[in-house]
Amino acid sequence: MKKTQHEAHDRQRLLTFAQRLNRMLQERHWSGADLAREASKFVPDAHRKRNGKRHVIGRHIVSAYCRAENEPSSANLSYIARALGVEPSELLLPRNRVLLKPQVQAITSLDGKTRLIVDAELDTELAMNLIQQIRDSFNRT
Repeated sequence: MKKTQHEAHDRQRLLTFAQRLNRMLQERHWSGADLAREASKFVPDAHRKRNGKRHVIGRHIVSAYCRAENEPSSANLSYIARALGVEPSELLLPRNRVLLKPQVQAITSLDGKTRLIVDAELDTELAMNLIQQIRDSFNRT
């Protein structure tokens, strides 16, 4: 299935984050476990799990970040950035929706039907109206 422009942008953000994180670990001669240990030092005592234990950042989480498999929560990003002595935005770029152009495509088949593909951010009311019009057209056919 073809990725939307938004999904491609999010994937690129995640890959860039992983590259920056790996580079900073290499510069410090740290392993993922080293970063997990250092970042966990910045977790406040008040940040506790449901079982009452203090939240720690596991090395498996850091490993997933380094492989671009997961995007860190804002809290984990903050702890990791503090451990590395950088700003969170130096690791993970903020989402920038302005860069993404709406994509609309209509593909007509030989049987006279048209497939409509839309990847765009719209006002909620307009989006709901369009969805309802499409649903209504299914009921007429």
